[in-house]
Amino acid sequence: MRVSTYIKAGVLLLFSACTINAQDSINITRQDTLKKITKKKIVYTKTEPRSSWGVSVMYGENGFGLTGTIYSSIGRTSDLFFSLSFSGVSDANEVEYVDYYGNVYISNKAYRVFSIPLSFGLKKYVFHDDIEGNLKPFFTIGVAPTLLLSTPFDKNYFKAFGYTQADFAVGPFAGIGMEYIETQSMGLSINLRYYYLPVISDGVSSLKDKPITNVGGVQLSFGFNFQH
Repeated sequence: MRVSTYIKAGVLLLFSACTINAQDSINITRQDTLKKITKKKIVYTKTEPRSSWGVSVMYGENGFGLTGTIYSSIGRTSDLFFSLSFSGVSDANEVEYVDYYGNVYISNKAYRVFSIPLSFGLKKYVFHDDIEGNLKPFFTIGVAPTLLLSTPFDKNYFKAFGYTQADFAVGPFAGIGMEYIETQSMGLSINLRYYYLPVISDGVSSLKDKPITNVGGVQLSFGFNFQH
């Protein structure tokens, strides 16, 4: 009987030891798993805002104007864009005079000329991975077919549009610029471009008997871009 009792006691002790050892192994495994989960890095993907559309005020060799632009992303650092602008065109030889009574006039002024270019091209961000922060430099290239409207200068400003003559110009442009991302939904943009826009016909002139052959030139614009 004593031997049988000792055997039973030994079996119970052995079973208890195995059970405790198994529980310890499970606890160690759980702790290792928790440590691995804790040490695992969580990577967040940052979505950068991209321009969707924008408005800007431009100033060039022909005066002031307004521009509206639509952007379409085609890559991580590239956008296609379409811009419609409106501005006046003047001859480099135009000189304003003021008479004794304070009236302003331009000698030999024959027509008021307006330019409506439809620019489309590529906008490429440069040094994208080298510059941190909200500044994003870029360059642009494209083509700008342009509608030119001429109205008689000797007629009332609005009535003169009833005598409008249409002409066309077309040519390339290139430029550089900088964007500053103000918020996730809006940014500021400054852009310097050079347009070469030779006039297709010979009928465009601001001064009498002095045709304008190129309505392009250097253009500086400042505006707001709205992000998505």
